[in-house]
Amino acid sequence: MKCILVVNAGSSSVKFQVFALEGTEGLEQFIRGEIDGIGSRPRLRARDKHDTTLVDQTFSLDVSEKVNYSRPSIDITFESAAEVYGPALLGILLSGANADGQEGMKAIKAAMNSTGRPMKLVSASR
Repeated sequence: MKCILVVNAGSSSVKFQVFALEGTEGLEQFIRGEIDGIGSRPRLRARDKHDTTLVDQTFSLDVSEKVNYSRPSIDITFESAAEVYGPALLGILLSGANADGQEGMKAIKAAMNSTGRPMKLVSASR
C-alpha cells in the first residue's frame, strides 16, 4: 500500500495524518493523531478512520545533542525513515526555522534514487 504522511510540527505539539493512495479514488485518511506535551511529558495519541484509539501513551524523547539547533531533529527523523522505508518514502519538508531537515531530505533523495527514478529536491523560501 502506498501512503502519504502529513506532519504539522508546532512548538509544543506535532499533528499527523496518514493517507492511503487508493487507486483512482484519491486519498483516504486512515490514521490521524498528535503528540502533545513536548518539552514536558510527551503523549502520543493516534486513531484510525473509524475513530478507534490505536495508541494513547506517554513516552520520553531523545536527550542527545541538538542537530541544527533542534531536538528532536528533523534530519535524524528523516534519515531514519529513509533507512527503514528506502525508495517507498516521500519526504515533504515545510519549515521556515533553520537548516534542520535539509540533510534528512538528501538522505530521502538518495534512497529514492536507488531505484533509478528521476527525483529532485525542491526548496521554497519565504
